[in-house]
Amino acid sequence: MSLYPHLGLIDIGANIGTYTMFIAAMNRLVVAIECFPPNYMRIAKAVQIENLKNKVILIGNAVYSSTGQYIKLSQNSINIGGQSISGTTFNLTKSADDIHMVRTIRLDDILPKIQHENFVLCDENWY
Repeated sequence: MSLYPHLGLIDIGANIGTYTMFIAAMNRLVVAIECFPPNYMRIAKAVQIENLKNKVILIGNAVYSSTGQYIKLSQNSINIGGQSISGTTFNLTKSADDIHMVRTIRLDDILPKIQHENFVLCDENWY
């Protein structure tokens, strides 16, 4: 990252935000996508504590092939992130107490969120 000071990071499956926080601390833009609510809240708290909210866009969805579906996460001891996808999508509404049911988003849906925050996506003079 030090060779390319204009680059940021899209951290898909940010888990507890290790890469997100490291890159944001380098004064870079980070789009962190983490669908598991306890991990999302850890990242949000760390961003707040370190005063990096102007460097991090935090999105609480699972990246999937379609938007607005629900995917059931299950614990997986082999997966370092601690969860895996059951492979089934649902057209249901989420139960408020089920942290393992997560809503999906497509990568295409992220661009409007970034533009809404007025972040510069590409500097024409970077190359």
